[in-house]
Amino acid sequence: MHPVDAIVELGGVTASRPLLALTTRRQLRRALESGDVLRLARDRYGLKAGRDGLLAAGRLNGVASHLSAALHYQWAVLETPVRPQVTVPRTRKVEPHRRRGVELHWQQLAPEDWRQPGVTEPVRTVLDCARALPFAEGLAVADSALRSELVDAEVLVRAADQVRGRGSVQVRRVAREATAKAANPFESALRAICLDVDGLDVRPQVTLDLPGLRIRPDLVTC
Repeated sequence: MHPVDAIVELGGVTASRPLLALTTRRQLRRALESGDVLRLARDRYGLKAGRDGLLAAGRLNGVASHLSAALHYQWAVLETPVRPQVTVPRTRKVEPHRRRGVELHWQQLAPEDWRQPGVTEPVRTVLDCARALPFAEGLAVADSALRSELVDAEVLVRAADQVRGRGSVQVRRVAREATAKAANPFESALRAICLDVDGLDVRPQVTLDLPGLRIRPDLVTC
């Protein structure tokens, strides 16, 4: 499998071990040389989509947001963005030719929403994804954010409670259901499906002690 396809399948960000289970070292080296794959940190690989978000934000004098911001923070996502996602102030006029190739969002950002240059801060990123994306995708981002420890679960819930307007109900639901225990975005998506089934209560990564065996399934019913 091509390294780009492999990384997409693994959520947009991955370590070398799962990546090399799907591709070869030679293919990975070529993808790194071409710039299609980026070495984000020691034993951490991602796609140029995260970098493209920052470049597009700089060009439009906005901030990388939504999934582009999530990839910047090296969070695994269920669907990698086709185009860089950028947010500009609500009153900003951006000519159509400058928007080409960018998914543009207009909303008012407070100074605390983008403490890092060119990108929405972590909690704001989760809230934006929870509002704009389908529930499963938003939950995958929130789970990844909690796993990274860049976002605290209680802080996220409190911030979600302050959200108003369109999509606020889903934002609060994502914050309430998010957990750092989810192993990957695909498990998060499966849990999202289960949460929509009446009477079905599941928990991720619960250790089960069986006679002579200890296992930890992705999801167990409670």
